[in-house]
Amino acid sequence: QDLLEGAYGIMEPEEGLRTRCGSPQILDMVVVPGLAFAPDGYRIGYGGGYYDRFLASVPDETISVGLCYDSLILNDLPVNKYDLPVDIIVTDKRVIRCNT
Repeated sequence: QDLLEGAYGIMEPEEGLRTRCGSPQILDMVVVPGLAFAPDGYRIGYGGGYYDRFLASVPDETISVGLCYDSLILNDLPVNKYDLPVDIIVTDKRVIRCNT
């Protein structure tokens, strides 16, 4: 109920909720969605760059976790200079600690 449709139809926290939760600097972990992931932690998202910009704003100690089906772990994904990998990928079959 605290989400609003944002760019590309992606549901996002409404602005007041983001400011009530405080700074990204206090987060211990971030769950990052993706359509597919590579074993090195890079992902295919929805093309808006939102999570890459957000991950750049959290402390290095904040753990980023991607969730997906194991069949969506692909060895070769396109990566650009702004893409940031996740630290851990959790699938329905395994946990992958990425080389980040």
